[in-house]
Amino acid sequence: MSSDNCGVASVTNDAPAVFLIGATTVTWTVTDNAGLTATCTQTVTVSDNVPPTITCPADVAVNTNSGCTATGVALGTPVSSDNWVWPLPSWTE
Repeated sequence: MSSDNCGVASVTNDAPAVFLIGATTVTWTVTDNAGLTATCTQTVTVSDNVPPTITCPADVAVNTNSGCTATGVALGTPVSSDNWVWPLPSWTE
């Protein structure tokens, strides 16, 4: 909230269009009709508290070779996802 006995001309901030994970300090500035200014800061903290997901490929059964080992086993590929996208998509302000 801002107020002034000569009237408030503007209230601005330097907040980004997109907040990344972590803490970002936003500076607010109020300017009165006489050109005087005052500032305050606000911390915006973004946390990723959603774990990623993973689905394993199917189980694999193979036979041994003459050395009683298995080589060249095709394991498959797990499917994974996360709510955080990296690199970030581009945006226009």
